[in-house]
Amino acid sequence: MTTSTKDQTMVWHSDPSHAWLEVSIPQLCEAGLILSDLSIYSYRQGSTLYLEEDYDAPLYLQSSGRACRTIERHLRRLHWIRLLPRVKDRYQ
Repeated sequence: MTTSTKDQTMVWHSDPSHAWLEVSIPQLCEAGLILSDLSIYSYRQGSTLYLEEDYDAPLYLQSSGRACRTIERHLRRLHWIRLLPRVKDRYQ
């Protein structure tokens, strides 16, 4: 999925069972959020975050105040995002 806003385009990544919204750490901070606000189901690669679709992505979108239009792009296999480190450990 691609999410378009007035001033930027955001990318949704999905596989047969889940989806993630790609945002940068600076974008997260601009929305007034920090990493500890996120669940254990989001992933990170450097300064790029992949926010899971059920809690973290809606939290970000609501906090950022962005109205979005989406276009879905779906993979038919498990996504490589699942191989990345999680934003936070299950025990944090």
